[in-house]
Amino acid sequence: MKFLIVDDDFISRTKMQAILEEFGECEVAENGKEALNAFNDAHTSDSPFNMMTLDISMPDMNGDEVLQRIRKTEAQNNTNEEDKLKIIMVTSHADKDSIVTCLQAGCTDYIVKPFTMETVKKKIDDIKLNEEPGAEDPIETNELKSLVIDDDFISRTKMHTILDTFGTAVEVDNGRGAIDLFKQAIDNKETFDLITLDIEMPDMDGTEVLINIREIEGENNIPDDKKAVILMVTSHSDKDTFITCRQAGCNDYIVKPFDEKSISTKLEEIKSKSHFDFSDKNSSRMTHKIPTISSIIEDITTALKNDDINLPSFPDTSLKLKKLVERGAELQEIEDLLKIDIGIASKLISISNTVFYQGISKNETLTQALSRLGIETAQQVVDAICHRSMYDKANKEFAVVVDKLWKHSIACAYASQFIAEHLKIKSKDDSFTLGLFHDIGKLMLLQIIDEMEKRSAFGQALEKETLFGTLDKFHGQFGAALLKKWGFSDGFAEIAMHHDNIDEVQSVGDSLRIVHFANLLVKKMESGGSAMNLNILASTKFAIDLGLNFDIVGEIAEKITESTATEF
Repeated sequence: MKFLIVDDDFISRTKMQAILEEFGECEVAENGKEALNAFNDAHTSDSPFNMMTLDISMPDMNGDEVLQRIRKTEAQNNTNEEDKLKIIMVTSHADKDSIVTCLQAGCTDYIVKPFTMETVKKKIDDIKLNEEPGAEDPIETNELKSLVIDDDFISRTKMHTILDTFGTAVEVDNGRGAIDLFKQAIDNKETFDLITLDIEMPDMDGTEVLINIREIEGENNIPDDKKAVILMVTSHSDKDTFITCRQAGCNDYIVKPFDEKSISTKLEEIKSKSHFDFSDKNSSRMTHKIPTISSIIEDITTALKNDDINLPSFPDTSLKLKKLVERGAELQEIEDLLKIDIGIASKLISISNTVFYQGISKNETLTQALSRLGIETAQQVVDAICHRSMYDKANKEFAVVVDKLWKHSIACAYASQFIAEHLKIKSKDDSFTLGLFHDIGKLMLLQIIDEMEKRSAFGQALEKETLFGTLDKFHGQFGAALLKKWGFSDGFAEIAMHHDNIDEVQSVGDSLRIVHFANLLVKKMESGGSAMNLNILASTKFAIDLGLNFDIVGEIAEKITESTATEF
């Protein structure tokens, strides 16, 4: 199957992609214009999309307008009803007016944010997208469906991870959100079997949430044997608290700190008294689900949405220098900034005296170094120094991976610069820095995964194959989002997103071509850099498009080797 995901929000877009990639090929669009272009290209080819998820609220062109244009195109082309694109609207508001408007305009169905993997998969089943002719109905399983309600990130994540081993768990960090999600589940006939509910929460305490849930079940005439089993989670095992919750309708309670064994024991205790059975899924001992690329990305995007992850911050000195250069500051003002950091100042002096930049006399001062290097080169060096410091913060477990990533990034920076200089292309964004930051998404993901593994957010350590698969598949999107957050231009974001797959870009600019080829060249050099490898690369359409022959590619490779000998 082939999917088009349309959403201006990076986190929602990436989360949906991670889920749908289990079913087939995915393309993404950040706005209505991109969505229509992608639809039209696919519609006129032999490879149309099977389904589109379309965010209703987008700034330039809302989802309703995109939907109407697509249906108009299909009507003009006399598309058969069964061949029309399945369009699932995605909305943050389950209000009747928005939904009715979209249904009248011809959408297939809708999903309410925050969505989960389970919600999306069920929607695919509901619209019979993945059914083959003559396929049998799916066999129902006895998997436990759980809702974890807790404002504390660590406790919530721990409980989610444990309950995921029994089926599917969904989490929410506040009482009001929990009630909305519970109502949505009732409306969609996706009721929860089990709810773990923290008693002490800031906006609405657990007792109040419990009362609301039982009232909703009553209003919907849910029979007693179908009501959710609710376990209160408390830091205090006092009788008064438990009696109050029991009177409000809870089934039992769990005392913090809990662990896998205590939760498993509690579930076994209530199993005989309740309507759910999870024995087909689990043996007498609990087993962890193996994290997959899609589940990792879902966990990361959820944590980002909840602000539970500290994103890398752009180095302060590099950011200040960037602003000074952009406003055309005098050399003295730039020197005043750089001399504050002795490490950067001494490194600039040292690099200005290397063979690559060396003049007649040896530089002794920052003024001399800046004079020899020039503002543009000095900024490149500062960016490299500051960028290098971000790699030094990596966990020892990832030290080898991060070191290779740094060497690849600095080599790509020089490669991009030398290619641009040879072609005499001067872009508004510095080629060296574009190459330096092209893989920043991999570093970002490594830091996030490291932080989440320390909290046991994935349930177990990631397999290397899964880790590298996650980096390769999603580093472009995360890198583009991070660079936008840091205030870099769209050019930087585009290169972070597409440097590995320029064929996906309709109009490829010079900077993207240069960094893309620089990336290929450095990879060839990393794998040996033999004359045969370079000759093969020089014969590709990417080299031919840039006018680079074997001799030029070889010269650039030699310059890269010479330049990367400098230690930052």
